[in-house]
Amino acid sequence: MPTFTFEETEILCISNGETREEHIFFLERMKVYLPDEEAELKNLIDSVLGKLTQMTDAQFVELKPSLISDFDEQEE
Repeated sequence: MPTFTFEETEILCISNGETREEHIFFLERMKVYLPDEEAELKNLIDSVLGKLTQMTDAQFVELKPSLISDFDEQEE
């Protein structure tokens, strides 16, 4: 199963999808609106998209809890 870097995890968090397919859809749409000057961000999105397409839905469900920051613990 692919692993995500810290930066890739941040991209997944802002895409705010519930399913692997929703993340893929959002990131593909987001990339279209980025200006050419954002080449580094586009490359990062491409990396995330590549990893998302390599994994199964079941693998994504297994991985998803590790992508979510536990804000409740930080508030204590």
